[in-house]
Amino acid sequence: MGALILWLHHALLAAKLRFLQNAIGAVPSPHDCWLAQRGAKTLHLRMKAHGSNALAVTQTLEHSPHVEDVIYPGLHRTRGTTSRGVESLAEHPARMAHGSIPEKNRDVLGNLIRVSVCVEDVDDLVHYVEQALEVAAATL
Repeated sequence: MGALILWLHHALLAAKLRFLQNAIGAVPSPHDCWLAQRGAKTLHLRMKAHGSNALAVTQTLEHSPHVEDVIYPGLHRTRGTTSRGVESLAEHPARMAHGSIPEKNRDVLGNLIRVSVCVEDVDDLVHYVEQALEVAAATL
C-alpha cells in the first residue's frame, strides 16, 4: 500500500493513473487501502479461526457415515488448496467450477464436494455440515 501525490505539472500522469484505476482497478482507492490496512491488524485472528474451524469440520466429516473420504492438508496424509475468503462455502466442482470441461471428462470428479471453511462460529458450521449430510443422504 502506498500513496502518491502529484503536483499540477503531472496532470498527464494523474489522468493515466485515474484511467487505470477505473479501467482495471490497478490503483486502490484511499478507502480500499484503509480497509486493507485495518484488515491486516486482525489477520492473525482470522487465520487462527480458519484453521481451528476447518479442523473441526474435517473431524465431523471424517466421522460421518455419509462421507467416503476427506482431503484436508491438516491431516498430513492429503494435499489441498487454500481458502480465498471469510465466508464458508461448499461447492460441487463437477457442476460449478469445471463447467468448461466436457461432461464426460468431469465424471472423474464423481461426488467430490469442495468445502472452504472460514471464520463463522464453529458450532454453527459443524451443525450446518451435519444437517446438509443428513439431507443429502435422505435424498439418495
